[in-house]
Amino acid sequence: MLTAGGPQNDDEIASLARSPLDWSTVAHLAIQEAALPILYRRLRHVAGERLPLAAHEHLRSVALVAEFRLSVLEKKLRRLVTAYNTARIDFILLKGAGLAYSLYESFTARPMTDVDLLVRRSRARQAHSVALSQQWKHRGDVPINREYSGHQHLAPLGDAHGLGLGLEIHTDVFTTQQPFMFTAESVWRDARLVRAGNLSIKVPHIHHQLLHACLHFAWSHEMRFGAWRTFRDIDAIARTGEVRWDDFVAGATTACGASCCYWALNLASRLSGAEVPRDVLRALRPRMMAPLRRPLERHFSVQQLPTEAKCPSASLERLLWRVSVRPGASGHGRTFPWTSTVAWSRERDPAPRLRMREKVRRLTAYLANVLLAGPMLGRA
Repeated sequence: MLTAGGPQNDDEIASLARSPLDWSTVAHLAIQEAALPILYRRLRHVAGERLPLAAHEHLRSVALVAEFRLSVLEKKLRRLVTAYNTARIDFILLKGAGLAYSLYESFTARPMTDVDLLVRRSRARQAHSVALSQQWKHRGDVPINREYSGHQHLAPLGDAHGLGLGLEIHTDVFTTQQPFMFTAESVWRDARLVRAGNLSIKVPHIHHQLLHACLHFAWSHEMRFGAWRTFRDIDAIARTGEVRWDDFVAGATTACGASCCYWALNLASRLSGAEVPRDVLRALRPRMMAPLRRPLERHFSVQQLPTEAKCPSASLERLLWRVSVRPGASGHGRTFPWTSTVAWSRERDPAPRLRMREKVRRLTAYLANVLLAGPMLGRA
């Protein structure tokens, strides 16, 4: 989490790197968050020779593979961009790819496993056909007859070479059941052009990039995963100095996304040291009793890591999400991330049934982390 933040975290990262860590677990966590190339570069920069040799070699080998896949993804994207320009298909790069070209020093500096792009609904089928002609293919794990009419993108595509890379062609920002006043029309209206080598590419306005990152993490992911990438993007966006924070707060509030933005920005600040102004957090913060906030922060912090200290109850997890986001007071109506216009859109692996003794043990570990843990990372 510290490697998602800025240089103010370097001393603490270096200190942790010298401690007796299980480096295979560190690598596993980084792979899950698509963070490995950046984690390795950051450790090499701040720890250098103090990094244990075995850890250095293990992280380096895995990072090289991840960087290779990113370079292949960029080449495939650039070929697709050229094909879209030839076919006169207008598009906007969303999320990771859009941030890679508008915010980071290179495409490989923003790890991702797939590309999301937005096209006009009237050109979506053509965009899909062009992608199929550019060595993208239907994913084998997605039924060919699955209905996508209520979703924000067409059937996702995979790369023809089996590298696990993906492409999602969007016609909107979120599914039809989402509660936000944040639409494709607003993204098209305020999009900007950036240079990517010899190509000109449209990306969302920086406020929309920040809003999308916050809502995607807090709503679509229910603050359950994707934290490292989100926090790093928040920190990088904040550091540009281009965010007009008063305008962002007003836009997030109008979009009914203030509470989701609060939790994404607050956790990014606390866990990764993202430079989010305190008055922005105060303006976005949902009303709740002050003693509740710290345990909820610990809950969502613990949820980011695949340990037995995570909340063992899906019902409790959803209750805490509702207590935190306050969807009713936020203008969401009775729409929640786990409900959908189509049953498949929130498919999950069924949780294994646990014996009562195991449930009690896991709940005890979870409560100890949330209620009894020491100081959190980041700013107090």
